[in-house]
Amino acid sequence: MRTDNDGDGRWDEDPVDGQDNDGDQLVDEDPQEPADATQGELVVFDPDLETWSADLNTLECQQKGHAAHDGLHATLGGVQHAVRLKVPTALMGKTGNYHFVVRARDAHGHLERSHQNKWARECGQTLDVRVRSVKWDTFPGNVPLDDNPGNGTNGTDTGQRIFPGKAAPNDLQPEDRRRAQVIAELAPPLEHFPVKLCSYDVDDPSSNTDPVDDEETQWPQTENDDNRSHPNSGIPTRGRFVDTGTPNTEADTDNQGKATATFEVTMQPGDNFRVVATGKDNDLAPVAPKPDDRDAQNAPQARVFLREMEGGQVVGEGEPVLDDETTLATVKVTPVLTVWRKLHVEVDSMGTVAGNVIRGELGVVEQVEGHPELSECTIHQLLARFEDNRFKGGILQAGGQDFSVVANDCGSDPFHVTVENAPGNVAPGEGDEFTLVDDDHWQDLSLDPEENPDTPMPDTPELAAAMAEAYVLIHPDDIVQDNTLVPFSRNVSEPDLEQTDWDTEEHNATNYWVAYLLGSFQGTRKEDCDPNEEGDPGAGVELGRTGSQQGADGPVVVGESFIYLETIWDLAHYDGGYTAHAKELDTVVHEVGHAVAQSMVEPPTAWPGRPARYTEEYVDLIRDTPRPASH
Repeated sequence: MRTDNDGDGRWDEDPVDGQDNDGDQLVDEDPQEPADATQGELVVFDPDLETWSADLNTLECQQKGHAAHDGLHATLGGVQHAVRLKVPTALMGKTGNYHFVVRARDAHGHLERSHQNKWARECGQTLDVRVRSVKWDTFPGNVPLDDNPGNGTNGTDTGQRIFPGKAAPNDLQPEDRRRAQVIAELAPPLEHFPVKLCSYDVDDPSSNTDPVDDEETQWPQTENDDNRSHPNSGIPTRGRFVDTGTPNTEADTDNQGKATATFEVTMQPGDNFRVVATGKDNDLAPVAPKPDDRDAQNAPQARVFLREMEGGQVVGEGEPVLDDETTLATVKVTPVLTVWRKLHVEVDSMGTVAGNVIRGELGVVEQVEGHPELSECTIHQLLARFEDNRFKGGILQAGGQDFSVVANDCGSDPFHVTVENAPGNVAPGEGDEFTLVDDDHWQDLSLDPEENPDTPMPDTPELAAAMAEAYVLIHPDDIVQDNTLVPFSRNVSEPDLEQTDWDTEEHNATNYWVAYLLGSFQGTRKEDCDPNEEGDPGAGVELGRTGSQQGADGPVVVGESFIYLETIWDLAHYDGGYTAHAKELDTVVHEVGHAVAQSMVEPPTAWPGRPARYTEEYVDLIRDTPRPASH
């Protein structure tokens, strides 16, 4: 049987008879000169083996010298074709293996018993589509994200940090400061590929116990995240993507295979986040953080895990872990991003000390009954804010002698001062001119009592380290010593708490934190360690004060922090168990803690066990505050 399927007037096959039966100048060729394929298609299998196909005869050939649509043409020597295939975006929406298969139907049905053209053996190629990486990047115009130094606790110095507060009081785009970009990169770098992104509130690596970390400890973790976003902020504890307002979004890749989304963090220091990227929605179902995450050495961590799922339900805590070092081909996770806040501190001090020297002429001087070594001197002067034994420990200078003061009463014109007689039992003389000097000095009484210094600025070097434990940064440039001439008040009372020069108070806000310190002399007369016996245990000496007013549910903090430097000096010298400087450093941290946390709960610091460091309760309160207190 002879056939001429291609219509060229010659037989299409040459039987083995030694003759050139088909006129192709060849004899006995077997197989015959092949004809073009009668049909062909390119089939795409997605990772779930769902298919899509295209007719080869409709695809434009890219091979040089070929006709536009000749993908079915074949020769005995073989023809290489290159066709452009436009796969719908909807199909290329999953990570995993995509199989591209080419198959063609031959033209040799006349040789088959069934007389049908058959599909030739397929040839194909596998394309492995994966999210290669996902990372944080700085939002345009923001301070660059930097390495997170941690809060001093082991395991907290991981990932990156962001400062969501305003860059300056007059920042015109404050909402941008709490934004970061998430960039997921695809391999291969396909364009218009939808990448699924989901954010997570991971475990707090600084603590796994109350009060700092009070999230649910049962697995799976549900809604008791340990981030602290305030309800009125509108930002979920897991943060949110700007385009959706939720912790989930989808972003298409660009022509470099990169998908970018804008993420918005909460405003509370210590809040932390990771974002997971994948190409398939169902890859996110088993992903979750652990509420009490520790590694094999019991060190705290902040990771996410793939939980074990069965029938759509969580049946186990699951492995593997997903973190900076360990990940899967189909699921990638960012490093931890931790929120830090900045605190700006204005520091003032009162002016020159006044009112601790009295001059005049002595009235009657009498021996104290039963104590020949003591003399009681009458002084005819009217003194405001006077109290018993205020001058105890001071000196009375009269007649060229110095007499140690052992007592005084608070009588009002006259009042009486009791002194130790000078060597030789010499008493002050009636009518002598005198100078009565209190013991209120920064240095020893051997110094010239007339050299009353300016009230110094309170010392703040421990404040930054203390606040860092609550993820609050105080840069040296953010502590501004402003005014050294705030009007002096010897004993600060309630009205005096309003008499400050807090210039930066107007800037204090939820997105720009400001605190105020005033170097002061003493608190109220009953709590100023003057006389020193007020420093006895239980006597209630006040070393500092942060302004407050009575609210419906108790004291409400309103801002300024006073540091009573003279009282601190008196108490340290009377107590003797520590230096005045150590107590001053602790008091600064103590009072600023009240102001920033907006709490009058005592004590803010862990004195004496950890001087100038906050208790766990105050770390929790500071991390939870919307802003420092102000009027």
